[in-house]
Amino acid sequence: MIAVRQLEQALERLSWEAERQIDYTRRLGVGVDELALEFDDSYRPVSRLIEEGLLPEALSGAIKFIDQSLEGMTQTPEDKWTEDAVRDSQEWLDLRETARQAVSLLQGIEFDADDE
Repeated sequence: MIAVRQLEQALERLSWEAERQIDYTRRLGVGVDELALEFDDSYRPVSRLIEEGLLPEALSGAIKFIDQSLEGMTQTPEDKWTEDAVRDSQEWLDLRETARQAVSLLQGIEFDADDE
């Protein structure tokens, strides 16, 4: 399933260490919020799988946590979208850890190539 693989790629980037994330966004010529935008773009098509209970509960929980965390970060008065925040904030540390768990869980799932 293409949408799931795109989500996996976005989760992998969220799981990278801070410096790798920063290098990635610098090479793209964008801010670190691009990591959240990529996740959001790939999460939306897969969200129905979560709603329908078609993904393991642990994976669904991790993905929902990431989505809610990123949403919360956009609504806080503190600036969570700086390179320093990516390096130092607890929110980013928690995101990376949860994204690592989600990637690990996703790698154990096989999807029918015909599913879209």
